[in-house]
Amino acid sequence: MKTSTKLIAAGAAAIIGLNALILLASVSTVAGTMSVIASNTAKVSNAICRTTSTGSTSSTVDISPNDVALKAAQAFANAGYSKAATAGVIGNLQAESGFNPTAASSDGGYGIAQWTPRNKIQKWMDANGMGGRSDSDVEVQTKMLANTAESSFNDHYLDNVKSEGYSVDGSLLDMWKQASSPEEAAIAWMAGWERPNWSMRNEDIRTTTARQYYDSGLDSITFTGVSTPDTESSSSTVNECGSTSTTGSDATYGEVGGAPTDRNDFGWMCEWGHICTDGDGLGNRSTDTNFYKFDIAGYQCVWYAWNRLAMIHGGGWTWVSGNGDQIAGNAANAPGWEVSASPKPGDGVSFVHYNHVAVVEKVEQAGSGWRIFVSEGNFRDSSIVGHWNEYHTRWVDQSEFSGKRVFFRRPSWTK
Repeated sequence: MKTSTKLIAAGAAAIIGLNALILLASVSTVAGTMSVIASNTAKVSNAICRTTSTGSTSSTVDISPNDVALKAAQAFANAGYSKAATAGVIGNLQAESGFNPTAASSDGGYGIAQWTPRNKIQKWMDANGMGGRSDSDVEVQTKMLANTAESSFNDHYLDNVKSEGYSVDGSLLDMWKQASSPEEAAIAWMAGWERPNWSMRNEDIRTTTARQYYDSGLDSITFTGVSTPDTESSSSTVNECGSTSTTGSDATYGEVGGAPTDRNDFGWMCEWGHICTDGDGLGNRSTDTNFYKFDIAGYQCVWYAWNRLAMIHGGGWTWVSGNGDQIAGNAANAPGWEVSASPKPGDGVSFVHYNHVAVVEKVEQAGSGWRIFVSEGNFRDSSIVGHWNEYHTRWVDQSEFSGKRVFFRRPSWTK
């Protein structure tokens, strides 16, 4: 939630080194985030096996209520808000921070709601008897969010919402509180509380995530519509498929195969996802059948990484929110994912010295350690947008990663 209107890559630091632009999204003018949405429009990030309906279509997806999301939902339920209103908030938090309480943006936004400046959290803690706690404390942030929800609304985007065909009786706050569907609540919270740059609002991410939590992600929480006394800790967490984080002592040597080294465009993905010509695969054409279809910054590195990983491992899973360099860290907190300092062929890899993500195609021994061969998108150009002819492959040495847990994968992946 922020007061500035800078159009910078969401939650990202300035692009450094390689021209590897990540997914732009959600430049929030209230909550202080410019968060990157690397989140599945058809699925909530994090995994639990169940079948859910998203209104007009029904599909089997992996959805596990995120731990932080459930804490936030419990806080809103305790405050007396409806299930629909709460799901709308959750959809927005997914877009803003990927439920990461330590998510930080280059313009000063911080936390699950990207408060700007960050010291807003400290001021609220001091005023509410929590001054001795960390501003990254999940309990603090979820309570603050629920307790200050209504005071942070305004109607700057009221006309924009009406122009999209929504009937608003009163204010955007009224629309959120009285919403009859999670989608309506998500739109109201986005427009009235988050207030992103309207041209980069990515409302489909927000509404789809809200619907999925509403349908199957909030089963452990009771919504009475009545405010209940605040408690220091709510026990609504359902984390049946928790992630693991391993240091790993040995790399897994081998090769995935299939990624070309003699071309610089994405046309080689044509047979898999109908990414055949410039403009394909970005969700703008009815022929698009690829896994990740967001046209937020063209063919940037996040777009490529999630599509390549789906190409290797098949579907039936959901991606993790974050900038390229944030994905591994966010995966460490996401059920159904694991992170490691040791690579395996078919891993995703977040770079630590600049904002980028790539896919591990091959791992081989190099001296006393290892090196990896990666494929990647948006490598060559300094433009903010990834281009059709910016597919790339290269070798990267072990020293690049400084021993950090940057390799992310799902244990269910067999390659």
